[in-house]
Amino acid sequence: MGTAGGRVVLKKAGRVKVRITSSSHQMIHGEIRWLLTPKHLKKISK
Repeated sequence: MGTAGGRVVLKKAGRVKVRITSSSHQMIHGEIRWLLTPKHLKKISK
C-alpha cells in the first residue's frame, strides 16, 4: 500500500503521527497513523 518516496506537506501547526515500520542506512519506511490539520486542532481545542 502506498508508494515509495511519498511526502506529506503540513501547513503551519498541523500534526501527524508516523509509525516507523523499518529503516536502513539510506531510507526510513513508515505509515501515517493519524493527521490533524490546523482546522481540526482549532475545533478540538474549544
